[in-house]
Amino acid sequence: MKKVIIVITVAVLFLTTFLACASGSRSARKSHSRIGSPREFSEVLEFDVNTDFSNLTLKLDLRVDTGTVRWTVLDPEGDEKWTGQLDAGEKLKQSRSFELMEGKWKVTMSGENLSGEVLMEWTGTK
Repeated sequence: MKKVIIVITVAVLFLTTFLACASGSRSARKSHSRIGSPREFSEVLEFDVNTDFSNLTLKLDLRVDTGTVRWTVLDPEGDEKWTGQLDAGEKLKQSRSFELMEGKWKVTMSGENLSGEVLMEWTGTK
């Protein structure tokens, strides 16, 4: 009975180690703002990508109660990769994956007379 427990324990440890190595590690940067009273809003969320990354995703979860919000995603060379705008009463919950490019990625969010909620989250897997 003791040998069976030892074999099972070794097998579980081996499997756990293998799965941890296969799944890689994850890196993330997040910004979350709840805006109660209408106001001007501006936020930049940057994410450094290096050659270890195997994917890059940006998640936006936006709710505009009043005003307007605009966003622009820039790659490390300054090229626009995703832009958009939402007006009062609109919502957006979307993730986009981007072709990997080493360097600093940015999402810039700005709002006029804005109230609502803004969530931006970069994630990358190594």
